[in-house]
Amino acid sequence: MTRTGWVRISTLGKSREGIDIEAENAAIEERAFVQVKSVADQNVLDDYIARFKQRPEYSRMIFAVHSPKGKLSIPKDLPVQLWTRDRIAKLAVGVGLGARVENKLA
Repeated sequence: MTRTGWVRISTLGKSREGIDIEAENAAIEERAFVQVKSVADQNVLDDYIARFKQRPEYSRMIFAVHSPKGKLSIPKDLPVQLWTRDRIAKLAVGVGLGARVENKLA
């Protein structure tokens, strides 16, 4: 996320209730929370969307899930992004994460 303009504002290893990462993008003046799940279904996503609606301090929510159970859908009227494994992989390659990992292993 850092390479796309987002800066983590939450302390590593500590998070607020129900939030994995708090991030800020000063260039677009947005604050977001990110929830990361290895597996999630629509009920889990809907639960986090409801939490997002209750937190006006965040202008965006990113829900990242490696293995969605079933088809997940997000409301079109809310600034919620859904990142599944394909999107996460494209972002990782696009910002050079693969090269960074490769260099660390060399």
